Order: sequence, then C-alpha cells, then structure tokens
Amino acid sequence: MPSITAADPVIPARKVVRAGDDPVTVTATVVSVERRDEPGIFGPMIGLDAQLEIVLPGRAEPHTYFLSRLVGEHRWMQDAYFGGNGYPGFSHGFGSRCVQKQGVVLEVEALLDEAARIRALATEIGPGIPLTLADAPADAGGQA
Repeated sequence: MPSITAADPVIPARKVVRAGDDPVTVTATVVSVERRDEPGIFGPMIGLDAQLEIVLPGRAEPHTYFLSRLVGEHRWMQDAYFGGNGYPGFSHGFGSRCVQKQGVVLEVEALLDEAARIRALATEIGPGIPLTLADAPADAGGQA
C-alpha cells in the first residue's frame, strides 16, 4: 500500500462536501505537505508536495493522491494516484507538467491550501492565487 501513515497528519480526517447539483461527502486527510525543490527538464521545480487520502462514501480503504503546486501556479495538480486497493492509477513524479494534468475539486484544494498555511509554507495561496512560498528555513542547507 503506498499510504504513508503519519502519527500526526497535517489535517486529520475531515468531512469534505463537494458542492453542486450532486453533492458528495468524502473523508479527507492531509497526511503531509512540504516544500520541495528538484531539478527538472525545463529548469528547477520549486513548490509544495502533498499526500492526501480520501475515503469515498461506502468504502473503508482510502484512495491516495500525491499532488504538487509549483511556484506561480493557481491550482494543485495530481502527480500520482493509488486506488483503494493500493494499485497505481498513474504516477508521473513530483511537479511533472509534461503530461496532461488533473486537478482536484475546489473543496479539496481549500483543504490543501489550509495545510500549507498551517505549516507556514506559503505567503500567498488560495483559489486562483499564484503560489508564493515562504522563505526557506535556515536549516534547508541554503536551498530555495
């Protein structure tokens, strides 16, 4: 199973309701969110990396999503997805923008944004707001 069980997730299991004509309630847990900086094919990929678990109605096993939001981006994008059975749906790696990307519903984005604020990782983040990271901590080895 790809899930990394954290003793203290950033945001423990919380009910999230997708609004609209056909509302759906899921249970979402933000397992982790952290700053990440990696070299990429088109230059450095600097942004946030998150792990999210979602339990669908009537199910027991969570679906696991790995998402990223790079500096300047307005949305979180899925990097990898593992179904409730633990099998991968896809896996493209952190920050990959060389393939067609999928986002997540706005209510889940709001939860991820909240997690980034809780961890003091972003100075600007929100629906339609380009990501601006907080200064890197002093112990980050000088990496931005």
